[in-house]
Amino acid sequence: MAQPKRLDQEEEVVPAIRHDDAEWKIIQQNTFTRWVKNHLQKAGETIESLETDFSDGLKLIALAQVLSHKNVGKFNKKVAFRSQKLENVSLALNFFQNE
Repeated sequence: MAQPKRLDQEEEVVPAIRHDDAEWKIIQQNTFTRWVKNHLQKAGETIESLETDFSDGLKLIALAQVLSHKNVGKFNKKVAFRSQKLENVSLALNFFQNE
């Protein structure tokens, strides 16, 4: 009869897989962040972290406008509420999709 896998054996394998997988993701994220930073400099903006700096949609809108050389339209410039953040992000993503 086969013995069931011990939990500690699985735990040893999974982090190794995640580590190998995580390395290329970090490289990809750093490369994309540098590319975004380069384009946002044209609009007088900067970015440090994709997760936090794109959360209100303002820098995402700035990136859309720089890349397309077009105006995105009306958006919430002073973001105070989550709904305003979502509106800005949705506006930018829809703009990317339609352009």
